[in-house]
Amino acid sequence: MESEPARAFGYVIGDEIPLVNVVTLPQGCRFLTESLPKPGAFDYWLDLKHARLEGAEGPVARIERTYQIFYAPLEVKGLSVPGVNLTMQCGGERRPLELPAWEFSAAPLRGLRVEGLHTLRPDRVPAELSVVPAALALTGSLLLALASGLRWTWLAGWWPQAGVFARAGAELGRLGAGPWDTAAVKHACAIVHRAFNRYAGQPVFAERLDAFFAERQAWEPRRADIEDFYKFSYAVHFDEDAVDSDGTLPGRLKDLLAACARLELAE
Repeated sequence: MESEPARAFGYVIGDEIPLVNVVTLPQGCRFLTESLPKPGAFDYWLDLKHARLEGAEGPVARIERTYQIFYAPLEVKGLSVPGVNLTMQCGGERRPLELPAWEFSAAPLRGLRVEGLHTLRPDRVPAELSVVPAALALTGSLLLALASGLRWTWLAGWWPQAGVFARAGAELGRLGAGPWDTAAVKHACAIVHRAFNRYAGQPVFAERLDAFFAERQAWEPRRADIEDFYKFSYAVHFDEDAVDSDGTLPGRLKDLLAACARLELAE
């Protein structure tokens, strides 16, 4: 059996004592792990914190134990960690193996007897931690919460939203300044028709314009412009070669939608 050397002096209350024994097992023998001492109190001043066995099957086993002392002598004093009995299984018989006791010295805890010095050193000033990462994370979270709240209020209809004619005007603007070809002209007319249908809550045909204006007296000044649009749209629908020959159609439709948007906003 060999014991790895451990410091045998200078221990004070609360210190841990590591002990290591290396054992060469006889052929055919193995350690019984259940014979290892269990962690706990060995004496009023000594606790076993943990015990570990490596290589229990041999041929070389390593036994590690860690003790902790809870004794503060008034002067330097010799103490002893008691020996431990282990068991080997050798064929059909069991053999004991004793780990020897280990002696060491414990020292008292005493303050320095020097004038002008404190018994305890002052606490170390803690290192300052950077608050930048936390501040950035907090700012990002607040901005995300604000954006989510604004989005929710918009979806809930708490914000004033652009009317159907204003949105139609913006959509019309994406078709370009003109002149438009046949496809663009028909697309532009479809945009204006959808705006009237959405505003009225039902399809608005040329034949129903009288009823449309009868319900909306404020729109009467724009009757001629709206009726002209419906006549133009009717002609475009049946003319595959309809084009914006003079390039003025975008401006006229935008003016019509702008006027309708003002009327819608005034309601």
